[in-house]
Amino acid sequence: MNTIKIEKSNEFGKLAPEKLDEFEQTHGFKLPDDYRSFLLEFNGGYPIPEIIDFIQYGKSQSDIVNYLCGIHNGEYWASLEWHINILKNRVPSGFIPIGDDPGGNAYLLGVVDEHFGKVYFWDHENEAEIFDKEPDFKNMSFIANSFTEFINKLYTE
Repeated sequence: MNTIKIEKSNEFGKLAPEKLDEFEQTHGFKLPDDYRSFLLEFNGGYPIPEIIDFIQYGKSQSDIVNYLCGIHNGEYWASLEWHINILKNRVPSGFIPIGDDPGGNAYLLGVVDEHFGKVYFWDHENEAEIFDKEPDFKNMSFIANSFTEFINKLYTE
């Protein structure tokens, strides 16, 4: 993984490997190795650099990665568990929200099948016609093939 600075890393405690294993067992999936390494080293925080570019709705877009979640019992808004619960049935199955932008959108990590390890941007403004349909990919934009690639794409203006 590229060198990255995380402000307020481990703010709510360092993550023990056995807690990470327990988290995976509880949710019934295995996290990609690079994301596991991130959690064990930093357990969330504010990334620096923090800007990411991607294609959204056919146009080039820049956004901020505000916060990357951790596994802890600290503040709810910083908790991976809370983000998973709040977006359950709002994002397609097989994805977990690993971070957010300042506008309430999410960065999702694929945890199963052909999307395993891939990172996407999820636009809450256009989610499945505002709850009346099954979540789909219409409001999701591909960012990176891995968490490491996602981190490596971050920059500062």
